[in-house]
Amino acid sequence: MAAFQQLSLGSFAGLPVTRYEITLRATAAAQLPAFPGSALRGAFGHALKRAVCVMPHGDCARCLVATRCIYPYVFETPWPAALAERHRAQQNAPHPYLLDPPVYRVLRTASAAAPVNAALATQAHHAALPQHHSAPAQDGERAETLCHSDAVATLAAAEMNPAEPSNAAAPPRPGKWAREVTLAADDTLVFGLTLLGRAHEHLPFLIYAVHEMAEQGLSVRRHRFELTQVARLAPDGARAVIYTGATQQLASDSAPPAQLTDWIAARLAEFAPAAGASLRLRFTTPLRIVKRDDLQTRLSFELLARNLSRRVTLLLAAHGTGAPELDYHGLLARAAQVETVSSRLRWWDWGRWSNRQQTRMKLGGLVGEVEFGGEALAEFLPLLAAGEVLRVGSGTSFGLGRYELVGGER
Repeated sequence: MAAFQQLSLGSFAGLPVTRYEITLRATAAAQLPAFPGSALRGAFGHALKRAVCVMPHGDCARCLVATRCIYPYVFETPWPAALAERHRAQQNAPHPYLLDPPVYRVLRTASAAAPVNAALATQAHHAALPQHHSAPAQDGERAETLCHSDAVATLAAAEMNPAEPSNAAAPPRPGKWAREVTLAADDTLVFGLTLLGRAHEHLPFLIYAVHEMAEQGLSVRRHRFELTQVARLAPDGARAVIYTGATQQLASDSAPPAQLTDWIAARLAEFAPAAGASLRLRFTTPLRIVKRDDLQTRLSFELLARNLSRRVTLLLAAHGTGAPELDYHGLLARAAQVETVSSRLRWWDWGRWSNRQQTRMKLGGLVGEVEFGGEALAEFLPLLAAGEVLRVGSGTSFGLGRYELVGGER
């Protein structure tokens, strides 16, 4: 079968993607969820609504200015009028933002009675800029540091093969993941914010909302933070500070927004896999893919390619210059020829409280590594690089479905 030609860098043109790294400082000791994505998104949304809403009733559904308001555009994103009928089965379009929260992993023995206050590790949303803070683990506890990507693989291996620890000096694997971590005063919380389409035009309001979110406090305990820095990240790895807490001023920035194609091209420049070489994907936050109302517990390449191509298509349609014209049938036929060489994925249960539904929701997903190979794999590198930026599966707006390409680097 001849390789299809439709999937190229040009297939992803027309979607502005701007990425920022945000640093908060804890003003006092603070307890946060081990995966604070939902807490960040909830606090961010409430702060933005308080900042921009002008209606006493606060109901977007009956608001006179809803079509001009930033809040519903960001958090209750409507489909463009031209696409509303085609996508009437979907209540909202994909959100024009992604949060990349830190991932804290703390293991605790069943006998540990004290609150968790173990080693902390922040996995920054830009892999080239690892940031972390460490503190000694308490007695009876063991901490896993995930600030560097290799630690994720080590952790995955230890979980799947507890009798074969990767580090012989490490103690036996204890019971369960702790649900919370404790940050000391002056510890930093670093997370990423990615804006899609025209969302970057509202950056001053969004940064103000982050400032207010930090001041008002995170988690149910309302632990207060200070917004100390915002940096804009470029596809070539450059990092420009555009806001500091000292000045509380957003620097003027006349640079045009980067495009999705810029991020893909920069990433592909780092890869030169040989013909037939395999490639590993490392999922650092839970991957949730639903197929025919069924939450998937295994990942084939065809399933991954199907969901990635759908996500890219919807984002380009809703926030870019329009959906790409791809041979989806041919794309999926080729994806089915990519083999799973090995899989070290495992299920990580995670939950969050839903204010809207007033219940705790379980949002477990697959984390770890999977290796794919085959002649057709190289054809999907642009799509895989796009997924590194845009994520895949459900819950992407608060950090789920994040992965890294590993292997094949020059």
